[in-house]
Amino acid sequence: MAKGEHGHTSLLIGCLVGIILLLLAVIVLILWRHHWKRILGKVSGGNWEGLGGSGVNWEELGTHIPELLGELG
Repeated sequence: MAKGEHGHTSLLIGCLVGIILLLLAVIVLILWRHHWKRILGKVSGGNWEGLGGSGVNWEELGTHIPELLGELG
């Protein structure tokens, strides 16, 4: 194997590893958001449709955080 070919192989492997790590990060982010949607849905008693969506009273949420932590622990 020539010296120049080895450099290209390392670059391709590095890019492949980077793409895999990026995909894993996206999957973790999606699962994390799904987890918090479920928790916030319990607090509001309805469907949660994102930040600022209907069904979430952000001022009231602060009073329920200790209750949520008690349920998780």
